[in-house]
Amino acid sequence: MNSLSNGFLYTLGFGWALTECCLLAVAGSFMPLVLFALAFFVVFSVLGCINLSDDKVNGFGKITAAGLAAILVLFTARTFGDGAIGLGLVKLFFALVFVAGAFVIFTEKKSDAGHAAGH
Repeated sequence: MNSLSNGFLYTLGFGWALTECCLLAVAGSFMPLVLFALAFFVVFSVLGCINLSDDKVNGFGKITAAGLAAILVLFTARTFGDGAIGLGLVKLFFALVFVAGAFVIFTEKKSDAGHAAGH
């Protein structure tokens, strides 16, 4: 989980999820925002702060990527349910990008060398 593309995927995905949760909070439903804050704290604690083995961190990161992609697809479905077809199509495209990104993370080959291997 230490590649730049994976970090970029998480940053954009969590930013999008935070935006959707904030919009729901403005509409009067604060629970998604509270759940987002809790999930954000847990995910980044496991991925960056807690001293776990690389295999455990990579496994948790894969699960997180799949969960994030699923949540973004649910937000996209909600957009279609609200009748915003144009916006829904744009969101659907980006949600599918996140699904593809999660798929790529699951299909990564295990390497024995770390980042410092070429130095």
